[in-house]
Amino acid sequence: MPRWAHGGGVNGALPQKGDCMEFTTEELSSYYAALPESDGFDSMCKTIMPPAEMLAGKRALDMACRRGKGVFKLSERVGMTGHATGVDWRSALIERARADEPKAAQRNGLVESNMDFVVAYPEDLVGAGVEKNSYDMIYVNSVLYLFLDPLASLAQMRRVMKPGGLLVIDGVLASAKRDDRVVARARRLGNAIQAAPDSETFHRWLTAAGFDPETLEETPFDVVDPSVAVDAAHRAQVARSDEDVEFRMVLFHVRKNG
Repeated sequence: MPRWAHGGGVNGALPQKGDCMEFTTEELSSYYAALPESDGFDSMCKTIMPPAEMLAGKRALDMACRRGKGVFKLSERVGMTGHATGVDWRSALIERARADEPKAAQRNGLVESNMDFVVAYPEDLVGAGVEKNSYDMIYVNSVLYLFLDPLASLAQMRRVMKPGGLLVIDGVLASAKRDDRVVARARRLGNAIQAAPDSETFHRWLTAAGFDPETLEETPFDVVDPSVAVDAAHRAQVARSDEDVEFRMVLFHVRKNG
């Protein structure tokens, strides 16, 4: 069985062990294989990256990169003296990103590619060969809330960041404490909006993972409907709920201390 404390990991409540938590390959594979291939918000978030003048020459990583769109954007911004890495557990999406990599490098005006793509689970970046203390910036969208263990995943991101590195989260916050049962159902449906935590819980995740709360910057955007999907003609599946809660898009910047 997975090793988490009360409510941790599967049902979306705050896990208690963070980076010390261990998962077997079978546990990770089973969870992510059952996660729906969502066409919801985690596929269409704003992808707001730091500007090129901030990223030039840096090493940047895009978590849950899907088909590589964010990596291609990062590649252009870090330039030939920098490097952009995409990580995703879905090998078919990684292969698609690799196939499109040469054209992306050409569009970005690069003599040769400054990108690579790695198949890895968010809770096991280091085990998959992503080096510790090696990235200046990591970007992750609201799919964070669908990870098997968001806290353990954040702790893994911190491990592969350089001291002083920047974590950018393009996400969502709930306006009130969540019902764990609703969160669990939303996670099973792959609804990254409805799986969002409240602000207090999210801040606890960041602090427990080792990020410096004094560096946290939050930029709020619009309230968003949990049923929003990529295709305007369709609606994302939503878990039944009696919660009085709304969901707002928020962009987070937070630093690794030390």
